[in-house]
Amino acid sequence: MAVLDIKKGDFLIVGTLTYSIKSVEWWEMAKANNPTFQEQATVECSTKRVLFVEGKRGTVTDATTNLASLKCIPIDSADRDLVIRTGLTTMYTLKHTQISNDDGYMVLILEELV
Repeated sequence: MAVLDIKKGDFLIVGTLTYSIKSVEWWEMAKANNPTFQEQATVECSTKRVLFVEGKRGTVTDATTNLASLKCIPIDSADRDLVIRTGLTTMYTLKHTQISNDDGYMVLILEELV
């Protein structure tokens, strides 16, 4: 099984917008081959990862591209049940999207960086 290398703390880049990834859930289901998902996954995106240097975590400006040329469904506000299930609290509106490969798909909870 080839799980996408996306972790909490990475950044999702969609066009000129940057989102902090707050939660990642892997679901084992070949959704990429589902025609409905293929029609919805129209948004090109990539991920960036910040490495620890001298024991300190860098910032988004220090991040390097981790995965490129991904497709996700359009980003939308996370529904209340999803936010409650993940136990996330923030003063920002949480968003969500899904990214898929041949082995399954990931549900990402995001926070828009402004």
